[in-house]
Amino acid sequence: VLVVRAKSGIMAPALGHQVWRIFRRGMSAAPRANRRWMALPGPMIMVLFVILWSAGIILGFALIYWPALGSGVVQSQGRANGSFAEAIYFSGVCFTTLGVGDFHAAAGFYRIVSFIEAALGFSIFTLTITWIVGIYESIQARNALALDIHAHTLQTADAVHFAATLMRPDEGIPAASAIRRDLTLFFAAHQQYPVIHSFRSCDLLYTSVRFILIVRDALS
Repeated sequence: VLVVRAKSGIMAPALGHQVWRIFRRGMSAAPRANRRWMALPGPMIMVLFVILWSAGIILGFALIYWPALGSGVVQSQGRANGSFAEAIYFSGVCFTTLGVGDFHAAAGFYRIVSFIEAALGFSIFTLTITWIVGIYESIQARNALALDIHAHTLQTADAVHFAATLMRPDEGIPAASAIRRDLTLFFAAHQQYPVIHSFRSCDLLYTSVRFILIVRDALS
């Protein structure tokens, strides 16, 4: 979430590639459903990323709580049986800040650890919302750019019309400057949020390949 340009990580990139391969195989098996399938990988990868981040944190803290069940982490009524499932449950409660109260940290160290996990959980939720909003704002800007370029081709997708529109003395220079700015933001967004590559539109009008080819053809 915080270092979105790094494209780092061990599991997240591999997860994205595997999901994309599964959908590619589905597209090959059902060619008629290609456009409908194309709209699914991006949202699914995004949801799986959030699940992977949350599950990783819950699992990691559960491994810290597990040896302390019954001593550093106690049950409010009765005695904890020390199972890993209870450690997962307590870690999930801390991460989601539910505050159920049937388990609580009794030792000072585990109180600090549970507080850190609760702070991480709250931060993950807020940062994830910001991440999702940024992705969909970038997709909306991409769609607007596609419509703008389509309008400048006089709705023909012809690069000749696009170049002729930008060469008009009255509005050519401002329009070219605006499209150049939008293209710069488009490439910056794809670098900042690599998951956008997996968001494909069912309508060919909004595909990035289409308007990039129009612009390259017009430039050549």
